Amino acid sequence: MRLVLDRSREMALWAAERIPEMQGCPPDGTRALGVTDDEGRIMGVVCFHTWEPWNKTIEASVASEDARWLLGRKLWGKIFEYAYKTADVYKIWTRTPSRNTRALRMLKALGFTYEAVLKRQFGDDDAVISYKFRDAHYG
Repeated sequence: MRLVLDRSREMALWAAERIPEMQGCPPDGTRALGVTDDEGRIMGVVCFHTWEPWNKTIEASVASEDARWLLGRKLWGKIFEYAYKTADVYKIWTRTPSRNTRALRMLKALGFTYEAVLKRQFGDDDAVISYKFRDAHYG
């Protein structure tokens, strides 16, 4: 597996096609980091968007076609490093449809904490807001 940092637009468009809430169009200012297999096929993408440098927060959206990339601990360290060091944020947050239990389990395994539930944020589904602080990542 390899982390791809230099094809942000391509990765963002790939993710937006797979995340219904993005309706095929990544948010303005999205920075996307992809993970590819040994043949160069995209396995998963993390999109960082809704960056608020004045609040030191950034939203993350994740798309995946192959769950094996989720096991790449070193890759996740580099992905978090982008947010915490390059974007210089203290908090990464996500909003996940409550019916997407697989994604919620993944977030928990990555150290995210549930913060709130926004009722009917996704039509007839609620949004679970999760977060991870920089100090929780770096100790």
